[in-house]
Amino acid sequence: EIPSVTGVQTCALPICPIHLDERLQRVERLRDLMANSNVTVSEQFRQVLEAYLVEVEYGTKINSYQGTIDDAGTEVTVDFFNLGRAALLALSLDQTHAWVWNNESRAWEKLGDEYLSSVVDAVKMANNVIPADLIKLPISAAE
Repeated sequence: EIPSVTGVQTCALPICPIHLDERLQRVERLRDLMANSNVTVSEQFRQVLEAYLVEVEYGTKINSYQGTIDDAGTEVTVDFFNLGRAALLALSLDQTHAWVWNNESRAWEKLGDEYLSSVVDAVKMANNVIPADLIKLPISAAE
């Protein structure tokens, strides 16, 4: 096992599953690249560094994208919002329900109505629909 790929994999098996499928596919592509004897060491090194840079970006950016979550056995299409690695939220497309990713339980938790308008605004801010502003979000304190 090449330590550099293991390090990227450790980053891609996140506490917060931001773009999880994309990240796991990146690790798989790196493994295939490392196993290919036709790829130069310099290209392998470049690809590993590029993967690390992408992982670093996940921790520093505000982002919104669509995906699905499981809500009590029902698959729901949502707009995800992540604030770096500090918070991952999901908003139903009809904007009537919101969830937060709980790192401890590794599950989605439905948010109360007091957060709904803030999550709607967060998604709009990430998509540059409205200007950035202060909003109330459920962010767990670091230990």
